[in-house]
Amino acid sequence: KDISTNNATDLYLSPEASSPQDAYQHQLQHGFTVFPHVLSRDTATNLRNFVNSKNQNLTKQEEIWLISNEHRWSFPLGCEEQRVVLAVKEIVSNKLLKETMQLLLGDDPAMIELTAITSAFGAGHQEFHHDGLTSLGQYAQGVSHSYSIFIMLQDTTPAMGATGACPGTAKCADGLEKVCEEHGLQPQNSQGYWGTGDALVMNMDSWHRGSAHTDPDGADRVMLCVTFTSRPRDWGETRQLPQGISYSIRWDHYGFTWKDLERAETTLVPPMRRVLKSLGLYKRSSENWGVDFPSSACMRIANEFMGFTNGELKDFRKRGGFHLLPQSMQGEGNSWQEFLMETLLRCKDFSKHVCIYFIAGYLVLCLFGMVLCRRFSLRGSLHTVVRLAVIGAVVLAMYVFAVDYVDKSQWAFDLKNGLRYTSPFSYKELNEYTGPLAYPHRKDVLIATRFKSRYLFAYNDYIGSHPGNQVWNELLEDKISVFASYSELLPVFRQAVAEYIVSGVHENSGRFLYQHPTSHWVEISDEDAMEVTRKELTIKSNGILRNVIEELDFLISDAKYGPLRTATMTDNDIFPYLLDLKDLLLTKSHLPLEVEALKG
Repeated sequence: KDISTNNATDLYLSPEASSPQDAYQHQLQHGFTVFPHVLSRDTATNLRNFVNSKNQNLTKQEEIWLISNEHRWSFPLGCEEQRVVLAVKEIVSNKLLKETMQLLLGDDPAMIELTAITSAFGAGHQEFHHDGLTSLGQYAQGVSHSYSIFIMLQDTTPAMGATGACPGTAKCADGLEKVCEEHGLQPQNSQGYWGTGDALVMNMDSWHRGSAHTDPDGADRVMLCVTFTSRPRDWGETRQLPQGISYSIRWDHYGFTWKDLERAETTLVPPMRRVLKSLGLYKRSSENWGVDFPSSACMRIANEFMGFTNGELKDFRKRGGFHLLPQSMQGEGNSWQEFLMETLLRCKDFSKHVCIYFIAGYLVLCLFGMVLCRRFSLRGSLHTVVRLAVIGAVVLAMYVFAVDYVDKSQWAFDLKNGLRYTSPFSYKELNEYTGPLAYPHRKDVLIATRFKSRYLFAYNDYIGSHPGNQVWNELLEDKISVFASYSELLPVFRQAVAEYIVSGVHENSGRFLYQHPTSHWVEISDEDAMEVTRKELTIKSNGILRNVIEELDFLISDAKYGPLRTATMTDNDIFPYLLDLKDLLLTKSHLPLEVEALKG
């Protein structure tokens, strides 16, 4: 019942679905949306030729491990290759795709993967899996969401290993392997294949797999993969990177955004600009920061994500660790954090000793020269000291400038004040709930409390697309005009409309579940369900009030999860005031808002 369609062609956008809003709703429904003709056939073929050539000479350091790795190859792409640049620019210049991604992730999303994946005849099925690994119903405020764009570089039939999709499973919990084995499908157009250059946008929380390549006469299936997540907020970003994905991207391609890819020749091709932005050191004022490499690496180390597990540390050290660093300067330890911290301390000690030995050696050499020449000049000695002081002053000035530059950055400010990538949840929300819990089913109406933030974008509609909420919304829409027409009658008439809608949900075998502050779902009474329904009818029947409540919800979310969430004034004054104001508006709005304003 969680599967949204059993027809593979339904994953393709229909010709009638020509607007970004159409594509957005399609994505919310299925979690998979195919945009036809995003790459031209020539561009796709040229890139495919490059990938196939590269596959013949892949090194262990370049190759990315894949599930069911035999007869599969993957490596991160680099924008010094012109064919990669042309393909990337074609993708991000597609107007419908761009505007849909903005609806999903906000303006100028950040790139976190750029890779090619190849499977040849003999490649087996991967198991169905999802790459989110985090309940977004619980942790949407703490973990960012991501979408991958898969583009086939040749016409791909199901037998050639087109990606397996389990549509409608983006909200589902674990344990869907058998369901997806039975109901999973492979995207295909009306001709029965996935066309060259067609782009599949996939919610990374959706269940999917790499399918087996079983066609002995079929070409290798080569696919381009670009993954995006929401761009980090400039101040007080709390959302960590999503778990589960492989982060198949070169270290010097971090930090870049959709708009950077539109002008890739000037942002990604020049090596120095690429490195500086990837490390989070420099960008032009007209550009935005993506997810820089140090931030990504630190989050992945802290959470032992792919690429930074303890097992991968052992392999890294077996290969010699950092190539340009002597083994004596590389740390020990069983975790990446221990290894890197000790390496930094050893490098610091080495640098300190080098400075001491350099100064001492310089002075000894000068003294030895004077003794050898059998003459001592006070003036010459002063020149020596001055030269040494000038060199030291220049190095010190560079150090002070660098430290000051970093200290004044928003990134450093957030770290010092505990605002960057820290939990947005209060200790009360992290406590365990001891009361009776409810497990949500598809017919239940979910009253969520962890969404409605101006930076969550598609996940503000996450609950609205739940099947039970869709039924509830249909009932609400059907009775809005009746509810509005009772505006000047006694409140009991409006209450009767709410009671009718609640009964309709119950007749559909649905319950009303409220998200407790601890994130767990609890069933609420019919009386509370009618009050929630009455408030929702009030909002929907008044356009001005709807906009006011939306902005209030954003402000409440900022107070609850934003950078100033721990401030005394926020906790004691601002947050309670906003809640009281919202309750007052929804309680007093039995008359249209315009009339209430005149009476006030």
